[in-house]
Amino acid sequence: MSLPRLLLLEVLVEFTFIFIGSVSLAIVAACEGQDLDSDLLSAKLMLSLTTVRISSDAIFGWAERTPSTKPEIAVLAVLGWAHWLLLSVAGAIIVARALRPLQQVAFAPDCAMNDKELSIRMILVRKSVAIYDVQVKMMCTIGGNRYHLPLARGLTSYDHMWQVPMTFKHDITAEDSPLHGLEFAKVSSVSVSVSATDNAGNPVMAHAMYYNPTAWLTGRPEFQGTFTNGPPYPRVLRGNYADQIRIFRLPNTEASYEGSSATPAWLYNMDNFHVVNPLEEKEDESV
Repeated sequence: MSLPRLLLLEVLVEFTFIFIGSVSLAIVAACEGQDLDSDLLSAKLMLSLTTVRISSDAIFGWAERTPSTKPEIAVLAVLGWAHWLLLSVAGAIIVARALRPLQQVAFAPDCAMNDKELSIRMILVRKSVAIYDVQVKMMCTIGGNRYHLPLARGLTSYDHMWQVPMTFKHDITAEDSPLHGLEFAKVSSVSVSVSATDNAGNPVMAHAMYYNPTAWLTGRPEFQGTFTNGPPYPRVLRGNYADQIRIFRLPNTEASYEGSSATPAWLYNMDNFHVVNPLEEKEDESV
């Protein structure tokens, strides 16, 4: 729940307490023999407001009133106690919510693996956010043992990321790769973790775990039962990610045209962010 909604909820609950308190005071007064009319309800509402210090006698004018009876004092005590308890709990929740870092990144629900590379996609949740000093770590589980999967091209981190989705890759063809020459079914799971700092100076941490559908673990009924009534588990799929970014360009015709000198425009297809094309299917290379 967002912070504005929390504040709105606290205000609504506060006024609900005030209304319940005023009704309770009116009922107590009626039981003691007073006439239950609009004047009584107004007087008890003012008394309920002054109990939680939202109003005071100086606002609506001081006037002599009948001393509170014991039942009325008990209702006022409960109302005052509930008011300060609500403020304490609401204040603690709001402060904890404000101090908790927001989720800034999201991973694709499935990762792609073929004979050449292992790929995992990540995107920033908010377009106004940039992250810096991005540390990426990838690991896999083979035969119950965990192995480090270094990023392709010798990368260990990124200076910054913003708006454009990123694809982290591990080169399987490298001889030092734990996945080099390994059968797909022997890989139990693949995990990735990202740590960075956003442009507001707050820490960013995210993690994702992908499971091989053909592995022994995912075939167990205990594992399947965990996801029976929920979304499907993140999978390691054999294939390639679908294209998601294309550059705008003119059709291939014989007509002459003058090229643009402006910044090139790119088309990003969000629908392809999670799509993994199986190896048997050839990707569409048309523009």
